[in-house]
Amino acid sequence: MASLIDLTGRRVGKLTFIERSPNLNRATRWVAQCDCGSPPKVYHSHNVLRGNTVSCGCLRQEGKSKRAAALQAEHERYLEAHRAEVERTKPERMARRKRKQENRRLVRERGITLDDYDRMYAAQDGRCAICREINKFKRRFHVDHCHATGRVRSLLCNTCNTGLGSFRDRTDLMLAAVQYLNAHKTATGDSNGT
Repeated sequence: MASLIDLTGRRVGKLTFIERSPNLNRATRWVAQCDCGSPPKVYHSHNVLRGNTVSCGCLRQEGKSKRAAALQAEHERYLEAHRAEVERTKPERMARRKRKQENRRLVRERGITLDDYDRMYAAQDGRCAICREINKFKRRFHVDHCHATGRVRSLLCNTCNTGLGSFRDRTDLMLAAVQYLNAHKTATGDSNGT
């Protein structure tokens, strides 16, 4: 059996050992006071003798605080050094993010990418496929699709897209509307059909 090492009065790290404490599960324990002023605690002698315990935990907290402060200072230095670059590139990053979101929305809702949209827009010369008006607003044209099959047809302005939706994509209703307008145009003498 190994002889007991008396730690009374000895210092290990920031701990000063006061007295022996009753054993727990055959492990020798000691009461020690830390230099930080925390109340005395009981420590296992094998942790102290191996160097695993050198304080009540205050050294670990100090180390964490110092590391956290150092990381925060490093982050602040990085931000300060790159703040001008971050501000300069912000509009372009926001535009990329918006384009990415728009691309995801188009793929999710219509099954086409933003590049497909751009090709359709260029093929239509930036005009609505029905009324041939140029897009005067910042909003994109609507991606018209067949409600029965989901197949994409063309790009339409808001007015034409709403009109097609109002007629529920039924050509018989649209032809009836054309006949209606033609009948009233000749009766009233309107030249523009209104």
